[in-house]
Amino acid sequence: MVIRASILCAALVLASCGQVPRDTEGSLERIRQNSRFRVGLISGSIDGERRGQLLLDHVARTSGARPVAESGAAEPLLQKLEEGRLDLVVGSMAEKSPWRTKVHFLPPLSRNDNAKPSIMAMARNGENAWIALLHREAERVGRLP
Repeated sequence: MVIRASILCAALVLASCGQVPRDTEGSLERIRQNSRFRVGLISGSIDGERRGQLLLDHVARTSGARPVAESGAAEPLLQKLEEGRLDLVVGSMAEKSPWRTKVHFLPPLSRNDNAKPSIMAMARNGENAWIALLHREAERVGRLP
């Protein structure tokens, strides 16, 4: 009897893990359905634009969606990200930005020489499947020379 109960519990636990990680707002599913993702590019350095474009190329290939980008200052773009009007923001950002508590910072896209802000990518908190995809691609770009 104990073995049957254990097997039943294990089956229920495994069934509930079928779609982990999940997006609270369904970002990855929407992105794949619409074949596009919305990106904010923080105006700034040429290196940031180059690294950001590498990330967008990797994400497009992995997700099957094309980026639709807009450029601007960091604050308005990060506000749109937090509100769900953008899916990703890329650009120069200080490691100790107050936005770290409001949005998810992905691994740096550039090596930090401590003299200037890192090139970072940020996603909306709670969109865990989307963040997992972005995290893998940001790590790949960050390892490039």
